[in-house]
Amino acid sequence: MPATLTAPFNSHSLIACHECDLLHSTKRVPVGGEALCCRCGSRLFRNVSGSLDKVLALYITTFILFIFANTFPFLSLKLSGNIEENILLSGAIALHKNGMSDLGLLVFLCSILFPFLTIIGMLYLLIPQKFGFEPFGKGIVYRFVNAITPWSLLGVFMLGVLISIVKLQDLATVIPGISFYAFTLLLVFASAAAASFDPSIIWPQQN
Repeated sequence: MPATLTAPFNSHSLIACHECDLLHSTKRVPVGGEALCCRCGSRLFRNVSGSLDKVLALYITTFILFIFANTFPFLSLKLSGNIEENILLSGAIALHKNGMSDLGLLVFLCSILFPFLTIIGMLYLLIPQKFGFEPFGKGIVYRFVNAITPWSLLGVFMLGVLISIVKLQDLATVIPGISFYAFTLLLVFASAAAASFDPSIIWPQQN
């Protein structure tokens, strides 16, 4: 059930409302409860039982799926008896070779590099927390992950792939590879991990 945190506050443990920026002193809330801003009523943090284990498991699964998605064939095109296999990186490389290097770089950053850095950054934050110690530069890494997460456009990339498959079906037989299915699952687990994560997991609230 909700618990409203009050101001004034002490200087040892503070939290700012994400909506109105009012500072509060923190206190523990019961499992299943959440703390609300005393001015605007927005949620400050919540206490979910086993949330660290759940989020960590989701991000580890996401990392494994990411490796699969970038290792095995993504799509194969069968035309006149010839089969051409493509990996996830092939799209960015093809754009570069066809004189669209800027677009190829953007595709690489938003579909491969930024998602990879987001996953690695979250694992860097969560794994030490699981074993009871803080990673070096936790604040810097957390801010960096927050900055690049909006640019991890896996869903947009997948939408483009699906549109391409529909258009290519009249020209060739499109054969999804292991990477395609891994990427589909990656979208599901990455979304679940992001939805399950609460900053209070790595910024524990004090009594």
